This record gives sequence, C-alpha cells and structure tokens, in this order.
Amino acid sequence: MVTPVLFARYRSAADYAAADREEFEKLIVTTGFFRNKTSSIIALGQDLCERFDGEVPRRLKDMVTLPGVEGQMGILPRHVPLMTHMVAGELIVRKNGQDRFLVVGEGFVEITGEHVAILTDLAVAAENIDEAKAEEARQLAAARLRETMSSEEIASVNAALARSLAQLRIKRRQRN
Repeated sequence: MVTPVLFARYRSAADYAAADREEFEKLIVTTGFFRNKTSSIIALGQDLCERFDGEVPRRLKDMVTLPGVEGQMGILPRHVPLMTHMVAGELIVRKNGQDRFLVVGEGFVEITGEHVAILTDLAVAAENIDEAKAEEARQLAAARLRETMSSEEIASVNAALARSLAQLRIKRRQRN
C-alpha cells in the first residue's frame, strides 16, 4: 500500500511542496498515472503553503465535487488542468458557501485553473428529479436486463439503470 508510506514520510503540506519529484514518483509508481499524480500532489502542497499557510482550509467557499471513475473528486479554484471521465452520480457545486446538487450521467470533465466544463448525457438539479419517473426507468432497465440482448444493448441498458439509480439516491437522500 502506498498511503502509509507517504503519510510516514510526508507529514505536512510543506513536506509535499518540497518533495523530490523522482523520489516521489518511485513511491507511487504502482498507482498508475504516477507522473501526473506527482505533479498534482506537489502543486497542492505548494498551493496550501502559499494560500493557506500550509493548512487545509476548514471551510471551502467554492468547490465542485463530481463522481469520478475511482470515487468522488473534489475540484478547488486553481486546480491543475486535467481531463477525466465522469460516471453517473451526484455533482455538487459549492459557490460562496452554498451547495447545489445535481444528478449527472456519464461524461467527460475538463478542468482548467478557473473553469470546470462538463460534457454529459444527463444533468438534472435535485429539486427537479421526478422520483416516480426515475423509479419507473429503474424497473424498466432491470426488466430489460433479464432479456437476451447484444452487448451494445446491455451497455445502453446498464447506462440507463445507472442514471435512474443515481437520480433515486439523490432524491431520497435530499428528502431525508
């Protein structure tokens, strides 16, 4: 596991900011995309030192949280440029401390220092989700998966199922 080794060696934002690139890459090479991750982690350490005296802010005024392939991904202003794949799920936009919740479908995200651009097949604000229609779509997709279909049809039905499940999760959580 990589994390225990990193946390033992790098104890503060300043440690990450001053990390030797080659040494750091050797520690995380097994995680994949290790060069990009090294750049991002060192830049984050530097940014935390420059903007927040080396401390992670307790309250974040502006942030986008999106469903990534490997879990939720938080994007702060001045994030390193990046293009990534997004899966169906919940997108949270925090602007001036106020959160807005949306359900999004699968798509792509382009992040620049100042903007987050999203290309997706679905984006619905939580308050606009029709729970009955989402449940109907879920049941239809589940029934279709019991049929004999081509691999393309299975992929399409699985995507529809993921979108409906994401809508139901968000709507039900907002209600509770």
